[in-house]
Amino acid sequence: MAGTAAWVLEKELRGHTASVTGCAWSPDGSKLVSASGDKTVRVWDVGDAREVAKLDGHTHVVNACAWSPDGARVASSSSDMTMRVWDVGERREVAKLKGHGGTAYSCEWSHDGTKLATASCDRTVRVWDDDSWSEVAKLDGHAGEVNWCAWSPDGTQLATASDDRTVRVWNTNSWSEVAKLEGHESIFVISCAWSPDGTKIASTSLVGTVRVWEANTWSEVAKLEGHTDGVVSCSWSPDGTKLASASRDTTVRVWEVDAWLEVGKLEGHTGSVLSCVWSPDGKRLASASHDQTVCVWLAPAVMPALTDGEINNTNYIPDSSLEAFVAQASAQARQWAESAAEGSARELAAANTRTKVANTRAEVANTHKRRLEGDPEALQGCSLEELRQVGRCRLTPG
Repeated sequence: MAGTAAWVLEKELRGHTASVTGCAWSPDGSKLVSASGDKTVRVWDVGDAREVAKLDGHTHVVNACAWSPDGARVASSSSDMTMRVWDVGERREVAKLKGHGGTAYSCEWSHDGTKLATASCDRTVRVWDDDSWSEVAKLDGHAGEVNWCAWSPDGTQLATASDDRTVRVWNTNSWSEVAKLEGHESIFVISCAWSPDGTKIASTSLVGTVRVWEANTWSEVAKLEGHTDGVVSCSWSPDGTKLASASRDTTVRVWEVDAWLEVGKLEGHTGSVLSCVWSPDGKRLASASHDQTVCVWLAPAVMPALTDGEINNTNYIPDSSLEAFVAQASAQARQWAESAAEGSARELAAANTRTKVANTRAEVANTHKRRLEGDPEALQGCSLEELRQVGRCRLTPG
């Protein structure tokens, strides 16, 4: 296992009175919407960490929610067998979709906002036109309940995850099945998600694994293990370099895509984590939990890579808060050092290199912090230009 970076719990959104089953960011990243077992959909202002709307109408558990690409509407799917569409600005229901013969588990807008796909325990996926709200397609083929649906970035394909142990991919012009992805040990394949470039699909199951599939060959390219209970949600970072997974083990984990190594473990929820989703700018993750909260996590500060020539440069000034930088670099050094004894030879070499860099960064940042605080020992040996630099950057006069 690779060393994990320190994520910071930035916000905790409270208000739901039952499990929070899903969450989604607004396209501009300023708001979150959440679905809950309390039969409501709620909208939150992330900056103020406050509830700005409570949407009532469903008569049973709300299982999922999705924001329209234009940010004007929210869709929700429920165990009352309906999907509802809400006008966020006016805080009112504008459509009620019926057709599924059982619980509606998932809903997702196409990327152009013209269609809404929904998945159900009736073993079907249905597609709805967002002008007339009429059903335009019904996808049959799964032999078990369909838990999730996800549009490809270009809108030409739709992936679905089912209790029949498979992920299936459908052509959105002919609505015919083009691929069946098999490999999960558990019959319960709970969610799926396309990478931003459309070249991969990630899927999760209740045996605690995440699998990644190549979209050209439909072959499995990675199996991610680390969670200690079922994984119920996954989300790609906007740049496609990381994958987050949410689990009943109460954690969210973050995986490096190139090496398929765990690089983050978000701990703080006290119940199963039922959903996770990256913010549009990739700087935050939101997670929804059985503990009735939505948590917003701030990604580790981006530390510029140090060249060999910079490795001992004590004039390096991080862009982020000095205290946060020192704490994070020190934490990374400890975590990478601890992981070095656990991994393969390749992981060991990588961990040792990262430990060296993180220790150097912590030392550099700490030295600069002491200089800004006027520590005589840290200032000793500074050149005139360095002293001027410290004077310009000093946090407090002195």
